[in-house]
Amino acid sequence: MNDEYRFYTPSMASVYAAQGHVEQAKEIYQYLLKRSPERQDLADALAVLEKTGRAGGLGPGTAYQADPGIQTSRDLRELLEKWIRILVRYKHLHNLQKGAKEFEKNSDRR
Repeated sequence: MNDEYRFYTPSMASVYAAQGHVEQAKEIYQYLLKRSPERQDLADALAVLEKTGRAGGLGPGTAYQADPGIQTSRDLRELLEKWIRILVRYKHLHNLQKGAKEFEKNSDRR
């Protein structure tokens, strides 16, 4: 990653850490701290990575955190199924409304 220093941001480090690329995240935080040693948020994020080997919570300069309400792929599947059921119901409702308008239109002609 040495040739990519100009693209290093706290957000990039946060995304790397959230995706499990801890070493890349640590390297970015270390580089940023050399340039801005006064940034306590960067030092804290690096300390969490070094201590736990994974990303901590959100703080200044972070870009990504998964929805805490979605814990597993099962939760995600259930959410997607619910969303699809809502879309299907909406489509049925739309078709019923369209049919009712056509019925009224044809009734008025008689």
